[in-house]
Amino acid sequence: MVHNSEIHNKVVVDEIQDEDELKKQMVLWCDAAWDESSCESGFGFSMKLEKGTTVMEGYDYGLANSPLMAEVKAIETAMVSAKAQGFRNFKIASNCQRAVKILKRESKCHWFLKELIKDINILASQMSFQGWLYMRRKFNKEVHDLAKSGIKAKGK
Repeated sequence: MVHNSEIHNKVVVDEIQDEDELKKQMVLWCDAAWDESSCESGFGFSMKLEKGTTVMEGYDYGLANSPLMAEVKAIETAMVSAKAQGFRNFKIASNCQRAVKILKRESKCHWFLKELIKDINILASQMSFQGWLYMRRKFNKEVHDLAKSGIKAKGK
């Protein structure tokens, strides 16, 4: 796993009062923004509890040869950040149906993604990972805005 920058993230909720809330299902929402002319990409993510409370969010930037690669890198970035913050039990949601199908092994993996997919599978094996979800873009606008922040941060 190679990251071109330090992941910009923050834990939004310092303390959750209801201990049972942390045991419920959490979802790590992921998205990418990709600039075709430069191949620059932003990777956004947000960890949410079942009730919709945001626990952690952040973004990163890097290069990707395609929108699909950017989406997969966004997933990897989110997983690395979640693991670093101590989160281990969650599902991952992405609005990239192709990426979700590849990660679920329902679709053939492109040769240029094989190492990245391998790294993601290793990360997943190190956690109590719960699976992959596909969701439509309209439910992921907040995370897409974080991904766009990643591209903007590169210039700083």
